Amino acid sequence: MEKTERVNDVEGWGLFFHPEFIRNAVVASIIIWVLAYLINNVSLAVYGFMPVRLAIIGSIWGLLELLLASIIASRLHDRKIKVT
Repeated sequence: MEKTERVNDVEGWGLFFHPEFIRNAVVASIIIWVLAYLINNVSLAVYGFMPVRLAIIGSIWGLLELLLASIIASRLHDRKIKVT
């Protein structure tokens, strides 16, 4: 039987955005949501290019899909190495 050990060699921002930690994955997805979805949809609604209701629905949908994807990715991510 082989021994395995988790690798914790990620430093700096990589440790903050490391997908192994669910809380960090959720925080990272919220940051990306604000930068990619919220600012974009708010500006489109303010300038009148998109109805406000559609912007709200799109923003909520984007938040849910990013949260779901980050939680699934953090659950599936599993880095192991052999210990000799």
